[in-house]
Amino acid sequence: MSRKKFAVRWVFRGILTGGGLALVLSFFIFQNLVNCWLIPHNRHFVLLEPGVYVSRGMPRSLYSSVEEVLEDAHRQASLLWGALEAPVVMILCATDEEFSQFGKDLGTPALVHLGPGTSYIIVKPDGVSADVIGHELSHAELKTRLGWWYRMQSIPAWFDEGLAVLLDGRFVEEPLGQLKSVEFSETLTMTTLDSLFPLENLQKIKQFYKEDQLYTYLAYVRSGQEVSRWFTLVGKSGLEELIARLKTGEAFDQAYQGVMDRYLSLQNQKLPEIP
Repeated sequence: MSRKKFAVRWVFRGILTGGGLALVLSFFIFQNLVNCWLIPHNRHFVLLEPGVYVSRGMPRSLYSSVEEVLEDAHRQASLLWGALEAPVVMILCATDEEFSQFGKDLGTPALVHLGPGTSYIIVKPDGVSADVIGHELSHAELKTRLGWWYRMQSIPAWFDEGLAVLLDGRFVEEPLGQLKSVEFSETLTMTTLDSLFPLENLQKIKQFYKEDQLYTYLAYVRSGQEVSRWFTLVGKSGLEELIARLKTGEAFDQAYQGVMDRYLSLQNQKLPEIP
């Protein structure tokens, strides 16, 4: 065998071996997501309704209440987003062990995988509520409207989480609007932690989890505080305008401030101040 053929064969073998190794490593790295993709074939889960899988460990007597919760969650999310557009698959687990098959447990009752296509919402037993699921649906809607890559690269976590928190009664119970904005502000004022949560320190979701549970909770409250003040002013139409401006390539900070300034001039009022 000539040296040239020998070298070509080894290069080719290296490519195959390297590619195979990369595939194996990718499988382990993305195993949680792979488990989501394979959920239709998972014998431990059953299809409750299109796009919703429940653990066989969940009593059938709970199925009707689960369906009611899902209806409430969709209705809640539509208050912010209107007609929901995101393709979503929900996986409702009966145990924390099942939950861990689909994603990292950060101590939250649910998580969402926001990939390029379908979004997967994974729910713990204590997360079957309209607040929790509506929160995750909001993330899926923002991703669908702006695109997976753009959301990941260009949308600050405080805005994404702030929108989701608007739908989440675990943080404040008031409906969307002025009352919710005031309650968020009072929560932070009581703790005197406003200065610890500048928005530039909440650009990435990992920054929400860098300390203890209280810090994480207040990071979410701070995000909700900012977005609720903005949404109180601009409403759903302002959110739609922001999405449209972002799709033209306008930078987030400029578009966010621009929408707010336009509504301020239209209404001739000031943005509600933080007490």
